[in-house]
Amino acid sequence: MAKKNKWAVGAAVIVVLAMFGSCNDDSSSPSSKAARTTTVQVKDQEIWTGTVAAYPSSYSFSPEIHVDLGNGNIESVRLAHIGEPDCGNSSTSDQRRASLRGRVQQLLPLGARVTVVRGRELAGTDPRFTDEGFVFVEGAGTPTTTGPTPTSSSMGPSSTPTITSDPTDATTSAVISTGASSAPATPTANSEELLVNEVLLAEGLAAPDDPDIDLSAAASKTLEQQWYSGSSGLELEPNISYFNRLLSAHRVAWDGTVGFMTDCRAKEAKDLVDKQQREELDRIRRGPDGELGTDDDDTRFWRYDEDGNLSIYTPSVGSGSGGSGGGGGGGHRCRGRWC
Repeated sequence: MAKKNKWAVGAAVIVVLAMFGSCNDDSSSPSSKAARTTTVQVKDQEIWTGTVAAYPSSYSFSPEIHVDLGNGNIESVRLAHIGEPDCGNSSTSDQRRASLRGRVQQLLPLGARVTVVRGRELAGTDPRFTDEGFVFVEGAGTPTTTGPTPTSSSMGPSSTPTITSDPTDATTSAVISTGASSAPATPTANSEELLVNEVLLAEGLAAPDDPDIDLSAAASKTLEQQWYSGSSGLELEPNISYFNRLLSAHRVAWDGTVGFMTDCRAKEAKDLVDKQQREELDRIRRGPDGELGTDDDDTRFWRYDEDGNLSIYTPSVGSGSGGSGGGGGGGHRCRGRWC
């Protein structure tokens, strides 16, 4: 009887050991779960954090930086919706590019800690990340440096960017406030960080890109038409919300004639005069009934001279060949509207 009990006890021990072993192999154990945790690849992350590693040797239009994300991952990031201002003054093109590039390197020095909210667009019907981003930086200082053509003193109180900081921390980086909408509800950076895209626009060193925005009163399209001009850059968040913020910063620079917006406002004044002159010439050509293609159209050569005076050039009719009075080539200007 004792021998039989001994076998029973031995069998029970084997069962317990087998159960214990199976528990150790259970795939639901914490260590096994940790081993199976899926790591989100860098290319699929909505927000990147890292340090500024380098600047490209050149860029054609939008500022660009190289960001070290750790583990050997270095990604190139273009500043979303930021382009060089082009206001018809080709003589300052090199200066504009150098100033924009220099300010980017000042705001984003090598080794600076950055947070990149990645831009997105549709590829057909599928959303995808672009190579652009909204770049936030810590400890960048205040965005008060004026552009290459300092005119910030002419800015009114309502249009001047205001700088605030966290009173609880003297080392906290500054925050620019341009009356813009708050950051989007989609993944965003710390609100105490400086949005470099916004600073470049508020300082008049850059202009909105993708879509291009022309705030000139002489613009051929309304702001709404420019916004919905077929650009793929404003189809998804976070681009939609951040672009509102960037546009507000650009308007600050435009209204205050800050930085290179001096050139743009000068071009606006010229474009307005040209537009008024074209409209007046069209009105004259349509004649009294106001319609082209009718009998009362004015087909004479009305022009504006460099002083803005309206005049008409009437070619003289030659007398044919020979004779001292022949020839042609003459003409006269008739000052006034009708001759």
